[in-house]
Amino acid sequence: MGKRILMVGIVMLVSVASLTLVGRLFSASDTVLAKVGDMVITQGDLDEYLQKMAPAKRGQPYTPEDKKAMLDNLAKLAVISMEAEKDKMDQTPAFKSKLKVYRLELLVQDYFMKKVQPGITVSDEEMEKAVNESGVIIPEETLRMKEILVSTEKEANAIHEELQKGGDFSVIALAKSKSDTRVSGGNMKPVTKGQLPKELEEVAFKLKPGELSKPIKAEKGFYILFLIDKRVRTPEEISKLKAQMKAKMMQVEVREKAQRVIDKQAQELLDKAKAEIYFDRME
Repeated sequence: MGKRILMVGIVMLVSVASLTLVGRLFSASDTVLAKVGDMVITQGDLDEYLQKMAPAKRGQPYTPEDKKAMLDNLAKLAVISMEAEKDKMDQTPAFKSKLKVYRLELLVQDYFMKKVQPGITVSDEEMEKAVNESGVIIPEETLRMKEILVSTEKEANAIHEELQKGGDFSVIALAKSKSDTRVSGGNMKPVTKGQLPKELEEVAFKLKPGELSKPIKAEKGFYILFLIDKRVRTPEEISKLKAQMKAKMMQVEVREKAQRVIDKQAQELLDKAKAEIYFDRME
């Protein structure tokens, strides 16, 4: 794992360097973990780098070996950046433009997180409206089924009779169904109410686990359904899921409201600063 993370870090050299190459490469505001020439790497630098690389871990915690590899990687970044500075790569207009834009983005991100978002509140009325407008419904029942689709009622009746005599549903679906699910033996994705054509839904949600339907006429042809199992959520489960959904939607509402606030504030500050923007000069 250490080697794998190290490779990812080296690939991200340019983005990391563009962030850090201002004066000293790394800050010296806390415990020093490494020295590279007149540059230092601190615990804060390592923490920031670990956070930056966290997506590559996919939720897995860093091991001591991982952290050692990352610290070693930061030292390599430092020494390579020093070589780049010798060639004055940090003095090119292109590099300075990248650094300026990245600095602007970081400062705005910090301003947004520390100055704007903490002051944003969402009322119960606003939250209720957002939930209602989302159209998200937590299903009480979820079905796992198999299907066979054929063109004529005669075919459907013959297959239904074969299945009642003990025929293997998956084998028959693979051989005779014209649905895309035939390649998986007729297995459908889990479904909830509102996801099936009306003719199928009326039958499907009345089936018991292990029960076979009679042929059902629908727009695409004649279906035979087999209910593998049915999951019914308890009121407690539904209540818990609703709370989780509401919490996630609250986060979205706060971010969107904060974005509107900072957009308005930015425009007001632009007007106050009498900013001049020359759109006609763009290439």
